[in-house]
Amino acid sequence: MQEATGAAPGSVNLTGIGSAPANGTKNSTSGRRRRDIQCDKTDRSGTAILFDMVLNYPANLQCQTPYCKVSRYSSMYDKFNSVTDLNIVADDGTLIPVELCHVQSHPSGNFDNDNSANGIVIVSNATSTTTTTTTTTTTTTTTTTSTTTPIAVWILTGSMSTARYYHTQVNLTNGNILVAGGTADGSTALNSAEVYNSSTAIWTTTGNMTTARFDYTASILTNGNVLVVGGTPDGSYLAWNSTEVYNSSTGIWTTTGTMSTARYYHTASILTNGTVLVAGGTPDGSTVLGTAEVYDSSTRSWTPTSTMSTARYSHTASILANGNVLVVGGLGNSSQLSSAEVYNPSTGIWTTTTGNMSTTRMYHTQVTLTNGNVLVAGGINDSTAGLSSAEVYNSSTGIWTTTSTMSSARYSHTASILANGNVLVAGGLSGNGTALGSAELYNASTGLWTTVSNMSSARYYHTASILTNGNVLVVGGTADGSSALSSAENSEIFEKTPDNDRKSYSFLS
Repeated sequence: MQEATGAAPGSVNLTGIGSAPANGTKNSTSGRRRRDIQCDKTDRSGTAILFDMVLNYPANLQCQTPYCKVSRYSSMYDKFNSVTDLNIVADDGTLIPVELCHVQSHPSGNFDNDNSANGIVIVSNATSTTTTTTTTTTTTTTTTTSTTTPIAVWILTGSMSTARYYHTQVNLTNGNILVAGGTADGSTALNSAEVYNSSTAIWTTTGNMTTARFDYTASILTNGNVLVVGGTPDGSYLAWNSTEVYNSSTGIWTTTGTMSTARYYHTASILTNGTVLVAGGTPDGSTVLGTAEVYDSSTRSWTPTSTMSTARYSHTASILANGNVLVVGGLGNSSQLSSAEVYNPSTGIWTTTTGNMSTTRMYHTQVTLTNGNVLVAGGINDSTAGLSSAEVYNSSTGIWTTTSTMSSARYSHTASILANGNVLVAGGLSGNGTALGSAELYNASTGLWTTVSNMSSARYYHTASILTNGNVLVVGGTADGSSALSSAENSEIFEKTPDNDRKSYSFLS
């Protein structure tokens, strides 16, 4: 149970386990139930395994507020009640496929339309229009196909020791998450850093950076260390040209080579050979840079490369399937940009794409999809209006195509590609500049967006990353532009059939 629900060790006890016959007749407007147990929304009958689930909230978990406890318990309950299929190993080693469904208890046999679940019904050899189970004594293959509506469940996890936004968030090779720098008030940079343990949901402070900075970049190197680049120390928005490396084994920061140009609002991309390309940005909040340089971790040095065709900052960048780097949009010398260009690491040359985006945009998000194309969503345009539009770059043709629009205009949000290839966007600022707690999911196969449940806190200038279990961890940010959030939320994605008939739970992986 603990493993199935993702609960902390020692938090679940099962008591009072028993069984009873169960009727599989669906709810109706007439008639009486013939048995004490009614299977929830299925026509099957069988034996119900009944149990009491006792929840303990471990004292070692960081978040001990009633809200945290209720949120965690609710999530555990929802996850368990959404399991549909199970394999039971018999004494002779045979795998017995069974179907699970929610049940209701009606000791007096009376008619009742509620859906309160207090057990599961087990039916062997389960089949349906949406689920087919094939079993032998040695292997079991289960194939499930259905039309599903994705739903996100957000759970508050442990809070950071320091509230922050404009920070960075990096997945370490051991599965933990490093968060560093940023600002708590929009004017003074932080040098503190902390690590989120994805197994315990606990934050631990680690070594401080040698230089306080925000609006910088952080990149995981091939040796597992983390390179941070540039940024700004305060509200004057004068940039750093310094860089430093975090040793993930020792938790210690060490200064490394200095860039030829100070910059922030730039991008950093890890090339296939392990070097890091830094492009664009601004040194002072007004000058726009088109320069680019490459960091070699083996020599701890920077080398200038060719200049972009268009100077830009607050743009985005991602790695294409062929190892090239696509840079998109941003702010140019006079206005937002709709142009994009590609950097070829083999030649060190930038090339403009075949076409421009349908609109100018900055503060947007950019994600490389599993098919090699690139999704760009949201942002603001020349009129500083928030955008709900999205478009896809075809990496084979260099052509942009509009896709369906998000339900909410948003910018300064996050976009995370899930293991199944879909993209979760969260938070940001609305078209009128209001912080958003909403989130939505882009289906890369259909090109459609689906709204999912809101985060507990509206936030922008936050960060997000995928945990090893497929969940999305969203960290920090601000809701008002002046004070930072220390909270973090763990997004758990599951699928549910539209009629709620057979709930199929899985992380989107």
